[in-house]
Amino acid sequence: MRVAGLVVAAVLMLGLAGCGNGQGASGCERVELKGPNGEAIDLTGDWTGNDRGRYSLKQIDGCLWWVGLSDFPGEDPGETWSNVFRGRIGSDMRITGEFTDVRSADKTAGMLTLRVDAQEVEGETVVTLRRESVTGASFGGTYWERAGDTDREGSVIGGG
Repeated sequence: MRVAGLVVAAVLMLGLAGCGNGQGASGCERVELKGPNGEAIDLTGDWTGNDRGRYSLKQIDGCLWWVGLSDFPGEDPGETWSNVFRGRIGSDMRITGEFTDVRSADKTAGMLTLRVDAQEVEGETVVTLRRESVTGASFGGTYWERAGDTDREGSVIGGG
């Protein structure tokens, strides 16, 4: 429970940092992400990363928040690492924001730029996130997809 409390507190701090700038409750302008057929994309939901992490994403207007927890066999979620992220979604399908590791004694933090990739696969829109750059501390993840989706190599990452 201690890990969950720390993660919630960190998310609240990051979320409140964007409020009060006159752009609405989220602190971000409204951005509509569109898929290959013009359908709206909402990034909110459970995702998995190629860093063995589980991520809970929340999109409000043009803001994206996440809580990421390590998900290694035989360990509790977040036992090895946990992080939070707050970013702004651009009309160019890129997300730029700040992350911090809430479990590390090193107080690791930095900036991430991600690209939203939406492609039609077998008649359905498949959305993935890909890391384009990281500054500051290192960040293990480079690729994320919705939990239970099948990656391009055909294996399911996550799903739990």
